Amino acid sequence: MIDHFEASWLVHLAMAAYVLGFLFREQILLRLLVLIGTGFYIAYYYNQTPVPLWDAIFASTAIGTANLIGMSRLLYSRYVLLIPMEQRGIFGAMSGLQPGEFRKLMRLGTISTAEDDLELTKEGTPPEFL
Repeated sequence: MIDHFEASWLVHLAMAAYVLGFLFREQILLRLLVLIGTGFYIAYYYNQTPVPLWDAIFASTAIGTANLIGMSRLLYSRYVLLIPMEQRGIFGAMSGLQPGEFRKLMRLGTISTAEDDLELTKEGTPPEFL
C-alpha cells in the first residue's frame, strides 16, 4: 500500500485522463484516455486503504471492459482491409461511409453487372429498384 498523499495523485491522474478524453471528438482517443483513467482509479482503489476497495475495483473493471469492447468494435468498423478486394472500387466511390457501414450496406444487396444500358432512375418517378 502507498501512503494517502501518493494515492491521491492517482485520483488526480485519473481525473485528468477523463477530462482530457472528454475534450476530444475522436472516439478512439476519448476511449483510450478513459481507459487510462480507469486504470488509475483501479490503482487508487487498490492502494487507498489497508484493504483494497474490491467493489469499486470490480465496478471500474466492468466499465473498463465495456470500454475495451466498444473500442474494439469501433476499430473493427473502421478497418478497410476487411472490405473484399472486388468491392473496394465501389467503397472508394462512396464518400462519407465508414468501412463498417459500407460492409453492412453490401450485405443487404447483391452486385450485378448490366448487359445493356440500364436506366436506373427517372426524374419525378420513384425507382422500381436500385
